[in-house]
Amino acid sequence: MKVILGQQYFRVKPHDTSVIAGRTAELHCHVGNRAGLVQWSKDGFIMGYEPDLPGYDRYEMRVDHTKSAYNLLVHDARLDDEAEYQCQVGPGKNDKPIRSVARLTVLVPPKYLSINDLPNGGEIEVREAEKVVLQCQALSSKPATILKWYRKNIELMPEASRTTVRREGEKLYSTLSSITLYPKGDTSGSTYTCEALHPALEKPLKTTVCVGVLYRIKEKQRRVIKLLWSEGVKRMEIHQRILSQYGKSSVPSLQLRSLSLRSDFRLFRQLKEALRDSRFDSVRDVWDTMQK
Repeated sequence: MKVILGQQYFRVKPHDTSVIAGRTAELHCHVGNRAGLVQWSKDGFIMGYEPDLPGYDRYEMRVDHTKSAYNLLVHDARLDDEAEYQCQVGPGKNDKPIRSVARLTVLVPPKYLSINDLPNGGEIEVREAEKVVLQCQALSSKPATILKWYRKNIELMPEASRTTVRREGEKLYSTLSSITLYPKGDTSGSTYTCEALHPALEKPLKTTVCVGVLYRIKEKQRRVIKLLWSEGVKRMEIHQRILSQYGKSSVPSLQLRSLSLRSDFRLFRQLKEALRDSRFDSVRDVWDTMQK
């Protein structure tokens, strides 16, 4: 920095600054050999010489005469505070005016993160090999949020997902990322996590869902269960016979048993109704009825 002897100059110039929405931003301006008056402008509009900056309720010019510091503070930062700010030092008797510019950027973290609009820890049930799309959305952030996917805490390759970014108004963005699954029985109970990365977050946001797979009850197994039921065989014995004759794939896995039942699944179909139904039936329905 070239300084002309005796002339006023910037000992500390304001520099481009980022602030998280709701916090306080501070733009520094220290003047050496000050001869003129100091004030700040916002996008070319003069804010005045008074420290409390009348008309700007959340702004103040914090003056420290011992350091010849005239720092601008922006409290409770908002998107409309984004602007070009200029520290201006007026002319003195033998001094020319000087100016220094900095830009303030406001960061907004995502307001909402979810997979298929479910709460964290939610459950999704699908039929075996049926297509299911998991969509993660991070809403109303600036800049756009980066999303990553994990299956059982193992990160999926980026090409496994499809990501789009939408504009919200003039400055906010929403990020949507989706993965497509065709789950099989042995993957039932797998957890899928969406992780949101953003410069306004101290640590990433995460939300997780559990995907359970409904098994097909084969017609032969259906007839056997129906016959045993009609003969009055107890539920646990029916379970043991089906297990021994048709194998573990005919009864719910431990993963399915570990799923917590949400309120909207409390009223399960009774076994006789399930057996008469030719559609896919959840083995968990049969198992839970057997346990009653």
